[in-house]
This record gives sequence, structure tokens and C-alpha cells, in this order.
Amino acid sequence: MTIATQWAWKANDKIKSKKECIQTLLQTVGGDGNLLFNVGPMADGRIEKRQVDRLKEIGDWLNINGEAVYGTRGGPYLPTNYMVSTRKGNKIYLHLFNAPKANLTLPFPKGVKIKNAYFLQDGQVVKIDKNKSSIIINLPESLPDVVASVVVLELDKLAMEIDVWQRINY
Repeated sequence: MTIATQWAWKANDKIKSKKECIQTLLQTVGGDGNLLFNVGPMADGRIEKRQVDRLKEIGDWLNINGEAVYGTRGGPYLPTNYMVSTRKGNKIYLHLFNAPKANLTLPFPKGVKIKNAYFLQDGQVVKIDKNKSSIIINLPESLPDVVASVVVLELDKLAMEIDVWQRINY
């Protein structure tokens, strides 16, 4: 995908926003894919400062949240326009793009326990309630990151043993 609108460099080309780039990356990894952002060099071979700055912003976000991206697989929840999930080891990572409600209800299998739940950005504990077939994630009024906040669910079993579920709707 291009970081701007052209595959080649063009003066004053519109650069995609930090939010658009990071959420596109997350939609891709949440769908079990990978992504390469194209940058076009200028006529003298240099990469334009605006593109370098955008790549640094993405890198800064990944320095904090890379655990939830690098080496993960998509799922168990299919990507939506407000959330994607990734998983590795005994963790499920919920990448929240916005918090339209105070609570997020997700289907959850019987026989799997959540040992810990917290935001990756700041370690803030997230309260989880569980009923027969779902979990209720109690979200704060504002999320720690306006682009994408990551809730970590530490499980008592491997996350890859959980089947991929259907798309979740609010």
C-alpha cells in the first residue's frame, strides 16, 4: 500500500494520516496478513521528510505496541471497522480503534480462563465480567491511545487453540 496516493513520488502528494496507516496495518495483521508501505524516492533519491516522519510515527507506535503485532496471527475475532484481534502464545490482543460504549461484549468459549486483562500501552487493569458464552470488557471513558488501544487478555491456555469466531457487531 502507498503511504501517499501515488506509487511514485509526487510533490505535494497527500500523505495518509498516522491513524489511517496504523489502522490499515492492524486490519491487515488482524486478517492474518502482512503489509508493506510503499514510499517513493524524490528525483535525487532521498525519501521526502513527510514520508520519513510518518514512518517514524508508525515506528513509535510499534515500539510501544509491537508485542501485539510482531509474530502474531489474526483472530480469534474477525476484523471489524472498530476492532481487530491478534494472538500469540497465551495472549489475545484486542486492538480497539474507538470506544463507542463503556462495555464491549465478545463471545468467549467455555473452559478458557482469563488470568489477566490490561492495556498494553500503560498496564492499566481492565475489568472483565464473564457469563455463559461471552465476556464483558469494561472500558474506561477514554482509551489510552486515540489511534488504537490494545487490550491484552492473558489466558490459561494457548490462544491458537481457540477457533476463529464470526465478525462481532456492537
